[in-house]
Amino acid sequence: MKLIMMYLVVLSSVVITGCGREDFVEISYNPDFVRLVENGRVNTVEHTHDGAGVRWIRGKVIAGEGQGIPEKFKVRITSRQLQEASTLFKENNVVFKVVPPKPMAGAYVTPMILPLLIALIWIAIIFFVLKLALRLVRAVERIAENMDK
Repeated sequence: MKLIMMYLVVLSSVVITGCGREDFVEISYNPDFVRLVENGRVNTVEHTHDGAGVRWIRGKVIAGEGQGIPEKFKVRITSRQLQEASTLFKENNVVFKVVPPKPMAGAYVTPMILPLLIALIWIAIIFFVLKLALRLVRAVERIAENMDK
């Protein structure tokens, strides 16, 4: 039982800390992202959104001077900015891909853990009831022994 509890604690800590988290650093749309595209420092970008509906453009900076921009970046955009960015991509020959959002780790883990957790709770309840029943039987046996004396 202790092993199962330790397993659940480790598994939940992995899920909570965000396993599979991507290392994209958020930058501003204007001027940082626009300047990168206009200067030819970006050749491919991906458009995606998270589960909450927030739209992102992700990409990598082509090697060059640092200028404080991280290698992997993401930009939070609105619908209007996405239309502007599409025109900007066409003008600067940037390849634009639409990527479906990746489900969070919890989306994979929850269907596996929930039935296990329910089963463990039922096993614990049955164990507790059987333990109480055994105590009750022993108490009845003691009472019967005392009455025979």
